[in-house]
Amino acid sequence: MNDAEATPPRSERRDAAENRQRILNAALRLFDLNGVEQVSMNQIAIEAQIGPGTLYRRYRNKGELCLDLMKDNIVLLFEDIEAYMKQNRTDPPSKRLKGLLSLFIRFREKKNTIAYRSRGIRVNQST
Repeated sequence: MNDAEATPPRSERRDAAENRQRILNAALRLFDLNGVEQVSMNQIAIEAQIGPGTLYRRYRNKGELCLDLMKDNIVLLFEDIEAYMKQNRTDPPSKRLKGLLSLFIRFREKKNTIAYRSRGIRVNQST
């Protein structure tokens, strides 16, 4: 069978997609409250209201789960950038660049807050 005859990848089942989102949401909540290192996979399963087997079928370890969280955040950043560029396509390039930099800075600040909390450092969020 050649590449042209290869079947396209199957889309994720609805229940699997829902479980994935529950896992990611639960992990974010727990990581925010306790830090990444202090949270176990079992705690994530309990918070997501799924069995540990369901969690481990999707993620072999916490590192894989964290990579999926990062991937989702990067996808969201690029979606925000694309929407911004479409919405502001008639603005001068310098104004669009400033807007893009603002989006990126907000993204980095949010990620830094999560990173600091994962290390047990309190961050003042006055913005």
